Amino acid sequence: MIGAMVTNTYTTLDEFRKQRAQINTDISEILAKNKSLRHKDFYTFMKDIDDNYRLKEQAIKDHINSFFEEHKEASQIIRDKLNLENIVDAASFKKYLTSYQEKQEAQLKNVETLLNEFQIEYQHFLKSLCKAIETGELMNIKKLKDILAI
Repeated sequence: MIGAMVTNTYTTLDEFRKQRAQINTDISEILAKNKSLRHKDFYTFMKDIDDNYRLKEQAIKDHINSFFEEHKEASQIIRDKLNLENIVDAASFKKYLTSYQEKQEAQLKNVETLLNEFQIEYQHFLKSLCKAIETGELMNIKKLKDILAI
């Protein structure tokens, strides 16, 4: 389950990066046809948008890495508690496992929430850009900013 979530997350983030690159190309071509924006201004503007999404992607990756690090630590603690040389109090061990499972579930839910929020925001971003491209509304940087609500 965790492995599938991580794989899906990285696949989704990779898809978003590819879509952003294609949209950047499409917008650049539209704006170039209209001769309404210098390439330098466009690329600076799009770099700011890309940087914002990269930061959000990194936050999601950091949460996943934190999730795995804590999972490794907890696994080591469980192994240590189950070591034949240690005498384990069944009640305290059960309490530890319950606490650990609750913490893992909360972290998993947090990662899923972050990814879902990112997906919703990104889909809105793509939908707005695609609509503007289809209708030919992109004429200048001000219009582009208005469409993206920046």
